[in-house]
Amino acid sequence: MSLPPILDAPVGRGNQEDMLKERRFNGIPPVGNNPVDNKWKLLLFVLIVFMVKIAFWTAYRWACGNVYPLTDYEVRTWVSVFAKPILQLGPVFPLWWFLFKEKGMPFRFTKKNLFTSVVLGCLMALIFYFVSRGVYVVQMMIRGEGSDFAFIAGWDDSALTFSVIMALMFTFMLSTGPAEELFSRGFLQDQLSRSYSVTTAILISSVLFAVGHLPISILVYQLSFETIMWYMVVLVIMGVFFSLMYHWSRNIVFPIIIHGLWDWYLSLMILKGAYPTEFLLHYHENFGMTDLINTVATLMIIGPMIFLLYKVFWQQPVREKACEEAPKNEGPIAGAMRAVRRLDAGRWKEMHFDLSFLPDNLAKNINKNFWPYVTVIAVTGLFCMAMLPLAEVIGTNDPEKMKDRPSDGPWTQIVEEHDNFHDVFQGAVQESDYTEYTLGGVNITATNISISFTWTDEEPTPSHYINDPDTFELVIFGPNGNQVASDTGSGGSIELSWAGMEGFENSGTVIIRIKLTNAGDMHPRINPGGLLTKEDTSNSYEITIIHDTTTYVEEPLPEPHVVW
Repeated sequence: MSLPPILDAPVGRGNQEDMLKERRFNGIPPVGNNPVDNKWKLLLFVLIVFMVKIAFWTAYRWACGNVYPLTDYEVRTWVSVFAKPILQLGPVFPLWWFLFKEKGMPFRFTKKNLFTSVVLGCLMALIFYFVSRGVYVVQMMIRGEGSDFAFIAGWDDSALTFSVIMALMFTFMLSTGPAEELFSRGFLQDQLSRSYSVTTAILISSVLFAVGHLPISILVYQLSFETIMWYMVVLVIMGVFFSLMYHWSRNIVFPIIIHGLWDWYLSLMILKGAYPTEFLLHYHENFGMTDLINTVATLMIIGPMIFLLYKVFWQQPVREKACEEAPKNEGPIAGAMRAVRRLDAGRWKEMHFDLSFLPDNLAKNINKNFWPYVTVIAVTGLFCMAMLPLAEVIGTNDPEKMKDRPSDGPWTQIVEEHDNFHDVFQGAVQESDYTEYTLGGVNITATNISISFTWTDEEPTPSHYINDPDTFELVIFGPNGNQVASDTGSGGSIELSWAGMEGFENSGTVIIRIKLTNAGDMHPRINPGGLLTKEDTSNSYEITIIHDTTTYVEEPLPEPHVVW
C-alpha cells in the first residue's frame, strides 16, 4: 500500500531529472537543477533568504509607521502596489543565483492547470469568503455574544474613498497575493520539498509565513502581545491551507487568486455586529478566540471542496481519463466539467491573441509566454470590479452599523480619554483626621501615579520651646477600593508611587488619602509633669501628584443603537 503523495519522502537528489519521477509533484517539480546533497544546508540557505527578506520588509514597515508620506494611508496603499513585490521578491533573485548557485527564475510558472486555476480560484474565493462570514455569524449567535450583523459597503466609509478601494484592489491582487504566495509557497515550500517531505515543507513554510507578518503587527498595527499570538496561530493555519492548495493544483495562480481575493473582500465587505459590553472590554482575547474558531471551522468546510477539485480536475490519472471522448449519455454538468478539463489539457494552450500587426517572432513569443498571465490579470480584475455592485447590494450605509457596539444596554457611548496631570495642592488637616483627593470619575483606570508629599512643622512658640515632629500617613486606594500603596513618615516628606493595571477590570475611582496620625506638641526642654506642653492639633502640607490616566466615560445616547 503506497502513501498519499503529500506524505511521500523525497526520492533522488532533488534535481529536475529525479523530481520529475516523483508522483508527489504531479509532473510540476520545484525549480532547481543542482543536486541537493545536504538537507540541512538547504534548510540553512532557505532561512538565510527568509531573514534577508524579513530585514527589508521590516525596514519598509517601520517607514510606513514613521516616515511621511508613507504614514498617510492612501499614499501607503498605492506605494504598496510596487513595494510589496520588489521588497519581498527582489532579494530572492541574487541569493538564488549566488547562494544557491542556480540559474533562471527562483519560482515555478506553468500553464498547466492554468484555466481551472483561474476559474475555480475565483469561484472558491467567493465561496471561501461567504462561508467564513456565515460561520462567524453562526458562531456568535451560538455563543450568545452578538446579533444584528450586517455587511459593510466599505467605500461608503469616509476613510475608504473610491481611490483607496482601487488601490487596495491593485495591492491585494497584483502585490499581496502574488508576492506572499510566490515567496511562501513558490519558493520556501517548493525548495524545502526538494529534500524534505511535502508535509515538513508545508509546516515550515507556514510558520515562516506567519512570522513574516510580525513587522506589520508590531510596527504598523502595534498589536498587543496577546493579540499577536492569536494572529500567529491563525496565520499558520491559513498558511497550511494555502500550501495544500498549491500542492494539489501545482499551479501558483490558484492560491494567488484566492489569497488576493480573500484580502480584497476583507477590505470591501466587513462584518460587524452588536456584542455584550463585557465581550468588547476584553476584545484582545475574545476576538482572537473568535477569529481562530472561525478559521478552523471555515477550513473544515472549504477544505474538502478544494480536495474534491484536486481529485476531479488535477489528479493525473483522472485528468487523463477525463480528456477522452465524452460518452453519448453524459449529462450537462458532467459535460461542462469535461469541457473545462479539456481546455486545461490542450485547447487553453492553443488560444492566442491576434497580434498580426506585430513582427512574427515577437507575436509568437507573447502568445507563448505572456498572454495567459495577462488573461489571468484581466479576468481577476473584472471579477473584482463585479464585487463592487455586489457589496453595494448586500452592504449597509447605516453609520450605526459601521462599528462594533454593545448589545446589552444601557445604550451608551464609551469614550476613552487619556490625561496627563502634574497637580500641586496645599492644605491643612486636623490630628487623627484625613483629607482625600479623587482622581477621575467612576470609570478611571490609573496607569501610573507618582506622589511627592511634603510638610513643615510650625516654628515653636516661644522660641525656646521644642516642636515634636508631625507624623503623616499617605495611602492610595485603587479602582477596586482596596489599599494599593501606603507609607508613613515624620521626616517632613513622603514619596509614594503606584503603577496600576490598564483595563476595564480595574475601572473605578482612585483615591489618595492624607492622614495626620500625630501632630507633634510643643514643650520646653525641661517640662516637669508636662504642665507646660502646648497641644498641636493640625498642620499644613503640600502635595504634588503626577499621574497618567485613562478614563472611560459612558455618555447616554438618544438612539437605541450606539457606536462603540
